[in-house]
Amino acid sequence: MPIDLATGLDDAMGISEEMMACPTLRVPLIEPGTETGELVRLYDESRQMWGTVPRYLQLMAHVPAGVEAWNLLDRELRLKRLSSDPEYVILEELAIIKTSLMNKCNNCTGHNVELGRSLGLTDEQIIELSGDEWRRSTVFGDKQKAVIAWAEAVTDRSANGNEEVFAGMRRHFDDTRIVELTLIIAMWNLSNRFAEALHLVVEPPGARITFQ
Repeated sequence: MPIDLATGLDDAMGISEEMMACPTLRVPLIEPGTETGELVRLYDESRQMWGTVPRYLQLMAHVPAGVEAWNLLDRELRLKRLSSDPEYVILEELAIIKTSLMNKCNNCTGHNVELGRSLGLTDEQIIELSGDEWRRSTVFGDKQKAVIAWAEAVTDRSANGNEEVFAGMRRHFDDTRIVELTLIIAMWNLSNRFAEALHLVVEPPGARITFQ
């Protein structure tokens, strides 16, 4: 699955610039400026966290409780870690990108490739992450490989019986971090399926979320 570094997407996804600019979804977005009620606060929260209200939340906004839950988890599990433990957020991004590539989700892949780059992930790491090269790679450390392997196992549903991969997580992380990283991977399996089922296409480069 070669990554186009200009778009941050797997070439096989077949997502054109026109599709990114003018998506055709199965359900209409609730676009900024049209929100009412509790969505006003939730959209403001998104702008504070990401500088924008991504299409993902505009689609989820038909169920405001989903937006509130997603904002809460993003804030507590990712954004609050930026100042206290940025290296851990890089591990989260590796898990998210690997999960999104496996599920062929252009929306989540595009956003998180850019987020990962902003934290220091290199183009070489991103390219190797898209296939199996990461297993033999020298650009990932043992802790990073443990997280990528766990993301792969959780996503392909082999984690239940894979004691070797879990032992890799146990070598590097305490119970809290194991549960957090597993939750992150499970969240993005949900996100991937939600976006793909409703034909959500990622925003063009330059219009995506950024860490604030």
